[in-house]
Amino acid sequence: MSLFDILVYRGKEFGIIHATEFYPGFSGRVVFPTSVVLPGSNGADFEELYRYAADNMGLYSHKPKAKKVQNHFVDFLVEGYLFLRRTHRSLFCQRLGPPRAGLLQHENLGGCVRVTA
Repeated sequence: MSLFDILVYRGKEFGIIHATEFYPGFSGRVVFPTSVVLPGSNGADFEELYRYAADNMGLYSHKPKAKKVQNHFVDFLVEGYLFLRRTHRSLFCQRLGPPRAGLLQHENLGGCVRVTA
């Protein structure tokens, strides 16, 4: 393990940087900061990790509250689903297993499906 790998690992552990292990179409790792140096922060999602005594600046990491992000994410998904449902007609297919009488056969899904509008 190289010194670079060790420093990246520790930076990720402290939450001040993030690094990808793989990035499509790129030979190497992408490393980027997830922290910022500021005199102060009023944001509830920022946590002070270190205070520099010389210039009274602080190292802040962005750590959003999981519940708040989860709620926004679910709201976004529901809004997107409702938008697509209003603008496009679609069918919902449910795979039911091996062929049975009275159910629609669908070659692509392999087995029986029930189709509802």
